[in-house]
Amino acid sequence: MQPSYIKRAHRLGQRRSNGKPRPIIVRFYDPDLRNIIFSKKKECKNKGISITESLTRTRMQKKGEAENKYGSENVWTREGRIYGKVEGAIKELYA
Repeated sequence: MQPSYIKRAHRLGQRRSNGKPRPIIVRFYDPDLRNIIFSKKKECKNKGISITESLTRTRMQKKGEAENKYGSENVWTREGRIYGKVEGAIKELYA
C-alpha cells in the first residue's frame, strides 16, 4: 500500500495518560482498496492491531443490540450496514 492511496488520516481524541495509542481514522481514495483491507482484517488478530468501521453512535448501539441477541461472532458491519447470521442465513439486520 502506498501513502498516495490515502485520502485522509487522523487520530481520534486526546493523548492518553496510560500511553496507549489513540485510534486512527483513514479514508481511502479507492473504495475497493478499503474493502480489500477490511476483508483481511482477521489477519491482524492477536497482533495488537484492530480494524473496525467508524460507525455513528446509533449504529454502534444497534450493532451492540444485535451482538447481544445473536452473539458477537455472528454480527459484523460492512459499509455502515449491520449484518448477522440468523438461523443459518446471512441477513441485513439494519440498513
